[in-house]
Parts: sequence; C-alpha cells; structure tokens
Amino acid sequence: MNYGHALCDASVLYRTSVLDCHQNFYEETLNSSGPPDDGLKHGGGPMTRILRLSLCFLCAIFMVSGCADVLAFDLYAAVDEFTVPGDASLHHGKAPLSAATIPDMEIQFSAMDARSVSISSVRFFVTDTDLFNDSDADDLEFLDSVIVYIAPVDPASELPVVELARWEGPHDAGAQELWLDALVDVDLTDYIREGFVLKASTTGVVPYDDVSVSGEATFRVNPI
Repeated sequence: MNYGHALCDASVLYRTSVLDCHQNFYEETLNSSGPPDDGLKHGGGPMTRILRLSLCFLCAIFMVSGCADVLAFDLYAAVDEFTVPGDASLHHGKAPLSAATIPDMEIQFSAMDARSVSISSVRFFVTDTDLFNDSDADDLEFLDSVIVYIAPVDPASELPVVELARWEGPHDAGAQELWLDALVDVDLTDYIREGFVLKASTTGVVPYDDVSVSGEATFRVNPI
C-alpha cells in the first residue's frame, strides 16, 4: 500500500472540500435576494449557510483524522517450534515446570517508519512433531500460566523488560491451544529499532511425555 499516495489523496480531498465550501458560501451570499433571516423559506439565509460551512469543516477534519485507523495493519510473526520435555514419573509426582520452558523468541522486523506498533495477540498451540503413535494425544493441560515479556536484544540497552501478554488457567480439558490477553497500550517502536526478543515465563507441572509446541504473535502497526 502506498501510504504517501493515500495521505496525498486525503489532503487533496480536504483542501477541495474546504475550497468548495468557501466558494459556495461566497456565491450564495452574493446571490441572496432574501432578507438576512429568511432561513429555510428562501433556501437558506446567511446563518444557515454558516452552519453548512461549519459542517463542511467538521467532515473534512473527521475524514483526515480517520486515515490513521484505516491505514493500520497487522503483522504476523511465527514462533519457532519447541519441545517441552515430559516425564511420566515427574508428572504423577506433580513436579513443577521450569519457568523457562518456552525458549526466547527472537522476532526480526524489516526497517519501518511507523508511528506506533503494539501487540494484538499471542497464542501457543500443540503440533504433531512429538506424537509417537495414534493413541498419543498431547495437550496444554500441564500449563497453569504463561506471561510473555519484551526485552531488548542488547543487555546494555536502557529499554526496560515489559510485560506484553498474560494467560492464567485453568483451561478446558484436552485444550490444544491457548490465547494470551495482550496489553495493546505498550508502544514497541523503540524495541523494534534496537532489536528485541520475547521471553516467556511459565508455571505448571512437567507433562506426561514430550509435547511439541509452536505459536504466533500478531502486531498492530499504525504508520501515521
């Protein structure tokens, strides 16, 4: 999408609308033969025409200010598949899951000049890689909570580690995917410029056997 062209069109539309309003107001005022307060009886007096001009200004402003929402778009980033190691004995003993079960997720964006970028959603889902036979039915019931943070790649960066999304159980039995509630008010543009990773902290118990998991993060980009 050519944002520059779209903005130019919006600007031209704004200027054209305002100029037309001025011209119509000027011509109607010169050609008006009725008294100043004739109102609707003679097709609209000066006060009616001023109201029309004001409405033209408001419409043009709303059209231009609404462009940002129209031009916003989503970017989807896949989370590389990973395996959560399982153990039947540890599972039955309710051994706690390691907090770093989900490895760091490094997501690279191409250079962009956006006004703001926020997280829209994060989800994780079971894959078939670690299904050993037809009777093996992996799920995500071993998880009690997942929190995703954003952190700069450079440890010397002054950007803080910030929570982006959170999920807390319980979930339905046999659930094979989970969606995290995203904090959409966190602006990520500085992290994208410097480079960032997504870190996940989990709680739960060790699964009965190995479970392969993948995921997806969705970002909302507002270019203007």
